[in-house]
Amino acid sequence: MKKSDFEDMLNDKITIRKPDGREFPHVPAVVDAGNGKIIHLDVDIPVEVGDQVTRTTSVGVVERFVVEEPGLIDGGKLGSVYEMKVRRIK
Repeated sequence: MKKSDFEDMLNDKITIRKPDGREFPHVPAVVDAGNGKIIHLDVDIPVEVGDQVTRTTSVGVVERFVVEEPGLIDGGKLGSVYEMKVRRIK
């Protein structure tokens, strides 16, 4: 699979919030809430344990997660990506 093929699968938009208040909105991603994983390609965003991630589903439900492991994969088949392990929060 080429990186461009994978980019076509990034159908979710997430917002990453840092504890210091910085926010990174509209990040294309794949959210697999059932397995506690979120994948995104923007490695210029410094993801750390404790960051919060939100997404709004197509039916308007807001889901909130906390990052338990950033999961930076540096230089894999698709280049560098984040495969975050997350936990749903209220």
